[in-house]
Amino acid sequence: MPSATFRGKDGKFAHITASDQHWVPLCQALGLEDWGAAFPENAIRVERRDEVMAKLTERISALTRAELIAKLDAVDVPVGPVNDVAEILADEHVRARRLVGSFDYPGVGEFKALAIPYKFLGWDNPEIGRPPLLGEHTDAVLRELGYSAQRIAELRERRAI
Repeated sequence: MPSATFRGKDGKFAHITASDQHWVPLCQALGLEDWGAAFPENAIRVERRDEVMAKLTERISALTRAELIAKLDAVDVPVGPVNDVAEILADEHVRARRLVGSFDYPGVGEFKALAIPYKFLGWDNPEIGRPPLLGEHTDAVLRELGYSAQRIAELRERRAI
């Protein structure tokens, strides 16, 4: 405690995970030195969670996400940004791993899509492609199941497919 996501004054979020070894440095970085001594053990912080979270939220909301991350990185408190979609799409690691692609979808145009995030040596990396249109493969699937062209036409006429 805490292991939570906080909003900075710029509206951006960061996640902090602080165990006992991180508590005092966290408090010092936020100017809450007295709290570092007052709540030294996780059990105490959990018991007084509402009070602790309210104080942390108040202090963190006065900082931008970048300021918070810089302060906590400087004292080795685990913290990381919670990126919004635009930040994810622009992230250099996401781009380098080709995790975002696009395809053209009828009636929509270009549509952004996520690739499979797992990358393994020797494993095929499927291409990003558009999903089928409603009913696009119905005839082919029914043919594979043994339906004749006449039976498929009958089902279509009866609006069963």
